[in-house]
Amino acid sequence: MNFSKKQITIVGGIAIIVLLIVLAIIFGRAAPTNQKEITLTVWGVGDSEDVLRPVFESYQKSHSKTKIQYTEFNEADYQKSLINALAANNGPDIFMFHRSWLPANADKVLVFDKTKISLNKLRDLFPKAVEQDFSYGENIYALPLYIDTLATFYNKDILDNSAIAIPPKTWDEFKLLISKLRKLDPKTNSIIRAAGAIGGSNDSIHSASDIFTLMAMQEGVNFPKNSGERLAFGNKGQNALNFYLEFTNPKSLIYAWDDAFNYSLDAFANGQSAIIFDYQRTIDVLKKKNPYLNIGIAPMLQFNLDSKVNFADYWGLAVSKKSQNPSAAQDLILALTTNEAYAKAYLLSSGRPPALRSLINKYQDDPSLGVFAQQALSANSWYQVDSDFISQTFSDMIESALAKQVSIKDALEVAENKVNSLIQP
Repeated sequence: MNFSKKQITIVGGIAIIVLLIVLAIIFGRAAPTNQKEITLTVWGVGDSEDVLRPVFESYQKSHSKTKIQYTEFNEADYQKSLINALAANNGPDIFMFHRSWLPANADKVLVFDKTKISLNKLRDLFPKAVEQDFSYGENIYALPLYIDTLATFYNKDILDNSAIAIPPKTWDEFKLLISKLRKLDPKTNSIIRAAGAIGGSNDSIHSASDIFTLMAMQEGVNFPKNSGERLAFGNKGQNALNFYLEFTNPKSLIYAWDDAFNYSLDAFANGQSAIIFDYQRTIDVLKKKNPYLNIGIAPMLQFNLDSKVNFADYWGLAVSKKSQNPSAAQDLILALTTNEAYAKAYLLSSGRPPALRSLINKYQDDPSLGVFAQQALSANSWYQVDSDFISQTFSDMIESALAKQVSIKDALEVAENKVNSLIQP
């Protein structure tokens, strides 16, 4: 049968209309306009709801069907509460995940979809410490909100009155300044004003275990990076502990601290210590203790300025394996941590140092955050099965060596064996 041109045009038009209707039905089923509302529950520490609310509200403007409920916990109770809740199937969709948790808690976390973020992308976005802490093999388990690092806190008034115009950059420079910064009781030779909180245990120095760990890393000790490695202090570890303890030796020219002295944060806040070494988050604690404290922040002391080694402590976000909305939960984390606009909103609201390389680049000269931003790029980490146990182990090691209960070599060996006993063969 032969069709006229008019008939062919009509039939063709009908065919196109039918095809469009079929496609509309198919795509309509694939992407319904009435998306179901979901609620994502988020648990965390260190950040109040007031800090996170503006960030969440910004996200919800473009994700109107997603509601976010946040609960803040006390850090001392957080891990236990979280593990119990996850075991009882009533935990959150998203939870803050400490940089040391992966070895013991990987089984509780949903691995990020590799089509959403790959390991190569992670390396492009964040400093190396994030890969060390939050990934294993090709899998990514969490993403950081910020990166905090140990830095040098100094009392500007004390340094000015001691005719010290520039804070020390190296351990050798610090040693030369100790006699100017320290005040001793002429009768007892005991410390009245410490030159710096260094050389003591966790009992007298906040973050003492981390400070020693950093010093050992700077000395060249290789800390384990995975379950196949073991801690081996060796001669470099002995050098680090010897140097660390020398600051608490009353007979030493670099006598700077006494483990029986006032707690480091209180001593610094009260003008009884010229220098402490601590994290950015400690600034608020110090200002609450003394609102008039004239604090200066300088980079963490190094043995070699051409080969800087720093130490980070921070939290990220992870998705629970038991989340009922895993894809949406991952999307929220990816937005908050990898999207510069959201990450900057969190930075401005929380006041914490950035984790994104792009923001590190923009804030490296910032008067408040610059030191911490720069140090994130040279921060190291290591494989810790139980960070609290390890912190106490290192503190006990320092105490036993200070009391001369054992030799430095034996103190290190005891600590080494305790740490290695945690690592599965």
